[in-house]
Amino acid sequence: MSIFTRYAMDALMKTTHPEVNRKQCWNLHPHRTPCTACKDICPYGDEIFTRPNLVKDWDPCTDCGLCVSACRSGCIAPSPEQVQRDISPADSDGDTIWIGCEKSTRKNTVVRTCVSAYSWEALAYLALNKKIVLDLTPCGECENDVCAGHLRAVLTRLVEFFGQPLFEARFTLAYELDDAPFHVKEYSRREMMEQVTSGSKKGTKQLLRMLCTSAVMTLCPSGHSLSEENLHVGLDR
Repeated sequence: MSIFTRYAMDALMKTTHPEVNRKQCWNLHPHRTPCTACKDICPYGDEIFTRPNLVKDWDPCTDCGLCVSACRSGCIAPSPEQVQRDISPADSDGDTIWIGCEKSTRKNTVVRTCVSAYSWEALAYLALNKKIVLDLTPCGECENDVCAGHLRAVLTRLVEFFGQPLFEARFTLAYELDDAPFHVKEYSRREMMEQVTSGSKKGTKQLLRMLCTSAVMTLCPSGHSLSEENLHVGLDR
């Protein structure tokens, strides 16, 4: 098999759209009002879905993830490409991830069709690894009430999962352009070495202080310990 044939087969076999498991659909159980969340939130809902959980044609699908995020029963599973795309920012450099939609004029780390295309589970995973800034500057002028309602549901679920204090520590909701600006600083090689050296010195000093404090508590279990000034006098030189 030639290398070109192998690449062609890999491309054909690769799933680039969500997968629907109809057995898990919320509508299979009797309800007063049927769920149409996936079809309503999808930009091409009428072209893709014959009715909720029944796909007519995946060709218009852009793999944005809105239907996956909106599905209340997990009936729609993300494609492997979407999973990798959504969680890969957790391995990026820096301690903050900026997430925004295509309408934003800000420079964001991650750009999606809508911020609500991120499921709350994916956002929770990212927040456990980095601090998250959600760029909501275009939301005030957005006329898509379905996405707005779903975004509120996603944020509510995240607050319930993390608790209010931890949510506020890990997430920043940027409603204005001046909120949590995206800063990119280019360092020269010399500046990078200075940053690394400075961080190493501070980390070493802090580690030594912790070790000394632990040693003093071990040697003086009765509570008679050295003063803070005497303990750190050799470290501050």
